[in-house]
Amino acid sequence: MPFRRAKNYIRIAYRLGIFPPFRQLLGGRKAYAYQGYLGDNNYGDELVYQATKEIFQPDILVPIQRIMPLSHLLVSRLIPGRYAGIVIGGGTLIGPSFYESSLFCRLAEQGKQIFLHGTGVYKTSFWNPDWLRFFRNPVSGGVRGSRSAANFMATVPGTVNPIGDASFALYDPALARPTGTISNTLLINCGTHKPYPNFLACRAAMDSVITDHLARGGQVQFLPCHAIDIEIARELQQRFPAIQLLPVPRNLPEALAHFRRAQFALGERLHFTASAILAHCPFFSINYADKHDDLLESIGLEAFGADPAAVTRKLIDQARTSGESFSWDQASAALLRFRQLQRQRALAFRQATAS
Repeated sequence: MPFRRAKNYIRIAYRLGIFPPFRQLLGGRKAYAYQGYLGDNNYGDELVYQATKEIFQPDILVPIQRIMPLSHLLVSRLIPGRYAGIVIGGGTLIGPSFYESSLFCRLAEQGKQIFLHGTGVYKTSFWNPDWLRFFRNPVSGGVRGSRSAANFMATVPGTVNPIGDASFALYDPALARPTGTISNTLLINCGTHKPYPNFLACRAAMDSVITDHLARGGQVQFLPCHAIDIEIARELQQRFPAIQLLPVPRNLPEALAHFRRAQFALGERLHFTASAILAHCPFFSINYADKHDDLLESIGLEAFGADPAAVTRKLIDQARTSGESFSWDQASAALLRFRQLQRQRALAFRQATAS
């Protein structure tokens, strides 16, 4: 067990490339303490981190977490003044958990300003009490959608606006799936950290779609977005040996390559759906949490997802039929607007925290 822990530490701290080089941390660039899940082979976490780094260039982000390179850990604990501010990345972070609370609260107590980059927000009743102390400081940026904004403002004084999911910072219409793409590939994803109500009925509806697609001579590919999704995929392969298991994408271009080649995308993970949107791939989202509705409503695509209690084979087929004829113009305009807004907010934050 100690060897396994040491191996995992080395993997996350030194081999994944999620931490900036130490010479940058000692150099003249501004550094921001980044809060967000990383190192768990979770495509969504890596995606929003990549997006946040993009809009903060040439400044650097330093993930503050339990596993860090020793050099970065020492700087974080001994020289917290090195950080110009705090950045809370994408994902639905503001809720029951508050990881590494001691350092982030210390930074907050020093008056460091806080930037929210498309963060999702739980209802206040689910919040860890540390968040209430944390948000005494000025907050800028914005949250994922109107639901997150309402949840945030129900507790924190002031106004916070939706700026879209963090991944929208990477949107490029030139990389979207060409209109009229002909394909026989159904791209699917199943995966959650815990079962949701009616998940068995949803999985049964997905099985029915898979059965029909394969019977028609189509190809089915499973795109895992987290290491734990792979186990689900292998269980599916026992029933449907023809399903091809893809690797967890390392970045957005890898993911977009799969969505560009797909006829339709059907899945559970939030950033599986977000990637389908960025690729302009027709999709149907199983909205097992408010974060899905928050995402889809922000760009006017709520018709292409449903609460698990409402999911049926018929509803999925309707989405597949209408998806190919759907105009992406409205969604693309929203994505471009959010992309610009996120960059503008990040620039204003960086200028406000200039030393």
